[in-house]
Amino acid sequence: MSVDRVLLEIVDGQDCENQQQLVRALRSRGIRITQSTLSRHLSKLGIRKEAGVYVRTDQSMLRSPVIAIHEAPPNLLVIKTPPGHAQPIAYRLDESTMRGVVGTVGGDDTVIVVVSPPESLSAVRREIMAMIATS
Repeated sequence: MSVDRVLLEIVDGQDCENQQQLVRALRSRGIRITQSTLSRHLSKLGIRKEAGVYVRTDQSMLRSPVIAIHEAPPNLLVIKTPPGHAQPIAYRLDESTMRGVVGTVGGDDTVIVVVSPPESLSAVRREIMAMIATS
């Protein structure tokens, strides 16, 4: 099982108040990880500390609100989100098998999606919009 999947299970199943508790919980499941690597995984997965414990801020693919999706020809899409939602969306798109998505860059409130071939830009935009509508 991947580090990300186990980390999500831990966060969903127990209250961890600090990263050291998360490192220990991962270690108890046979995963050795440094605190700096854990921090990168937390950021990538959209896991944040709220009310003193670590929680997921995005439970599924594109459940986070998306404000707008803009085409930036020839081969880029720009997805605008509320602050804190872009990285989980970028990660989930990277993990998806969506045709035409080469990769993403997620900031705080913006995701850049690289599309190839450029001719599929509108089709990928429609597919992402359909995913949002069914989330």
